Amino acid sequence: MVFHNKNLQYINLEVIKRIFVPRFDGLTYQPVREFSYLLDYQLWEMNPHGYRLANLIYYLIIGIVLYYLFLKLLKKPTLAFIAALIFMVHPLHVEAVAWIAGRKYILMGLFFFLALYLYNSSYRGSSFKRIISYISCYFFYLLSVLSQPSAVIFPLFGLLTDFIFREDSNENRRKKTILVRQLPFWIFDIIIILYFFFFVSAIKPSGGIWPGISPLFIFANIFDYFRMLFLPVKLASRYPDYFMDTVPYLKSILGVLILSWIIISFKFARKLKTVFTSGLFFILSLLPTIGLLRISTQRADRYAFLTVFAFSYFITVYYDKIRQKLKLMRYKNFLSILLAGYILVLAFGSFNRSKVWMNSDLLWEDNIRKYPHVDLPNFGLAAHYLESGRPDKALKLLQELEKISPFKDPGKNQTLYTNMALCYKELEQYEKAIEYFSKYLELEGQGGWLQEVVFKHLGACYYKIGELENARLYLEKHLALKPRFLPTIIALASVSFQLGDTQDALSYLDKGSEIDPNNAQIIYNYAMFYYGLGEVEKARFFLKKFIKLYPDSPKSLNAAQILSSLEH
Repeated sequence: MVFHNKNLQYINLEVIKRIFVPRFDGLTYQPVREFSYLLDYQLWEMNPHGYRLANLIYYLIIGIVLYYLFLKLLKKPTLAFIAALIFMVHPLHVEAVAWIAGRKYILMGLFFFLALYLYNSSYRGSSFKRIISYISCYFFYLLSVLSQPSAVIFPLFGLLTDFIFREDSNENRRKKTILVRQLPFWIFDIIIILYFFFFVSAIKPSGGIWPGISPLFIFANIFDYFRMLFLPVKLASRYPDYFMDTVPYLKSILGVLILSWIIISFKFARKLKTVFTSGLFFILSLLPTIGLLRISTQRADRYAFLTVFAFSYFITVYYDKIRQKLKLMRYKNFLSILLAGYILVLAFGSFNRSKVWMNSDLLWEDNIRKYPHVDLPNFGLAAHYLESGRPDKALKLLQELEKISPFKDPGKNQTLYTNMALCYKELEQYEKAIEYFSKYLELEGQGGWLQEVVFKHLGACYYKIGELENARLYLEKHLALKPRFLPTIIALASVSFQLGDTQDALSYLDKGSEIDPNNAQIIYNYAMFYYGLGEVEKARFFLKKFIKLYPDSPKSLNAAQILSSLEH
């Protein structure tokens, strides 16, 4: 996303065009986030602290925007400050701010709240000011959707504020005005939803990590987010997945009660205006991630970014209502002390949560401690151990997971076997690595999404134990999937040469040379192959080329010795 993204290294019109032009290759399309990374790279290149600082700056700007937005809704500066403060210190936001990839939610929130502020501003002032506010609102709404597609719920937020906060003595004129104002948003929404559904990987129209869409799952999700708003404990980077036979019925029942409470408040919208408004804000903000659509993860802290807006509004309004009733009582300031204490608890929770996000070890270990039976954090920690040169620790974790497999999701079994095989390969236990790669291939009929990785490493393992025919078989399978992957082309050249297939070996080197004519390994192999075949002139040519291009290479000494023997 950042480290391997070549689009970030140079800023020019061609790169900007490549970022923003819609793609139809199934890859994620979030151009505003990618453009923000491009700007970051110009300032601090690959320093991760700079990207986190940018996240924090964007987040602080959100706080300022929210103050003015809440001021429009609540009419009192003190209440607006309290609501914005509750939003800013809530622990659910730590994931989006601390995680560099969470930038999309911060940018989406920033532009979403700016658009909502301008939408409400477009009712007041001169005609020119209203038009400018409305056009600016639409512009920021587009930026919000292009940051993270769940911002498509904005028209519903606008519609809610239209009916709840705008007053007009002429009801027919009011409805007509709302229709005209809403229409452009809905037109774009339909286009963007169809685009993301059919061409981008943000939504999974089939397959997915849980079978079907269950009302029980949706109601349980409602309760989970409701609980996380009021009592943000046991927060994690990855929560347990619900399957049809694992949805907790108690959570589903409580979710039904919460939804019923919001629906009932609709009938008493005037008396229960706060419950109705904040309840609808809550439900609307969860629509993209509540379980109606299949997306990559069932539940995550970052999904609640907009939902905390509803929570902050609800808490602040009810604080004001109760305080007004207690105004003449002896303990009128007690409620303010309680609220201040609650805000401090939220802030303390955010501080502790941010420490967990300092590195991958802490993050995954914290997740495993809270949810020991969730498989993905174990996979995440094992992958981190493997990447950081600790295959023994990774293997120990994966062996514990193997005791509870097979998993309900076939892809997790494939991931388990592949990662165990990679650990054995790193530990130079090549026979065991081949055994687990083969277990993966037995599951391939259930979806071989790691196929390319498996073929490449299987070829390498067979080469290490001297089974050259099998090595060639799997390297050729890998090359069929990755026809321009140089390491495999070079490996196939070496295997073919050792098997006596000279023409195939040279053909592979020719193919590699077309891709990278100055590749050190290709030039060296040309020299060694021709030397072995007794073609002195060709061997001398490539030896001289290798020494000239790579004089500091450890192989240059050997090349120089061979060249000297040929010339004498």
